[in-house]
Amino acid sequence: RIAVTGRDGTQVDVDARDFQRFVSSVAPQSFPARFPQLRDDEQSLLPSTVPSSRFAVRVTETEVILDGQGWGHGVGLGQYGARGRADAGHDYRRILAAYYNGASPGTTAALPERIRVGLGPADDVSVLADRLMQIASGDELIEAAALGTWTAVSEADGWLLRPPDGHDQPLAVSQTRSAPNMDAFVDAVAVEVDVNKPVLLDLEVTDADGNVVLTRPLGVAERGTHAAVWRLEATDGSLVPPGAYRVALIAEDQGGDRDGTAIPVTLPLEATASIHGEPTDATPPAGADTNRWRIVVIVVAVGALTAAGALVLRRA
Repeated sequence: RIAVTGRDGTQVDVDARDFQRFVSSVAPQSFPARFPQLRDDEQSLLPSTVPSSRFAVRVTETEVILDGQGWGHGVGLGQYGARGRADAGHDYRRILAAYYNGASPGTTAALPERIRVGLGPADDVSVLADRLMQIASGDELIEAAALGTWTAVSEADGWLLRPPDGHDQPLAVSQTRSAPNMDAFVDAVAVEVDVNKPVLLDLEVTDADGNVVLTRPLGVAERGTHAAVWRLEATDGSLVPPGAYRVALIAEDQGGDRDGTAIPVTLPLEATASIHGEPTDATPPAGADTNRWRIVVIVVAVGALTAAGALVLRRA
């Protein structure tokens, strides 16, 4: 946590993540030519002004300097931290408990293999599965393969089942395109596509020779526009080398029809220079790029955090 003190003596105790979000929002608005800054290797810009909540603060008479590490969101399990704990001999239960408030995985003999949900007279009920589902009434199979949100409406003598928009239409998928409003990603490719009905959506990347580099199932997508981000990784999680690739969002409807076209992408050397990791709380594996960064914030740039103008920051 960080204590922020105004010139009038008013002090605000700020969580590191709140401070991260605040500076990342205000700094580019106040100084768009300066923030986000270059990465520590000076090859490209940071993904945001303060990429993670794992940083140390140094204060001079004119500047606030944040020395940080990691590009993670600060929530959940960190890959380097988990690796460090495993190297220290911690088993998976202890590692998970460290990141998820002491919770530990378990099993129970009372958990059934199949769960059925019975509906009685009530308000409308909507059902959405994360994969293909079957819809039946007693022993009568109504839909052998269904996708999207289905709504059951209670009527006097039973239920009226409403399929999602576009359910009966032939599959229509737009060409994969670069996603607007997502160009803030650094070392990543953001794409989007339009679908006319609920589908199973996959992100697929092929190299210049047509070899499949990555196939990532994205789950069920409703009718409309959907986006995905490729962080330059192969299926095994390793970073791909520089070169020419094709990125596509492939849609499959409930009948098994598939459609989708790719967009060409060329990756320069600097685009694949870093590993996208979570904030670390242990020593990274040997040879790993730890995504170090440094932010120099002019004190007045964060003055809006309190009513006063200039700020003095200290570690709480």
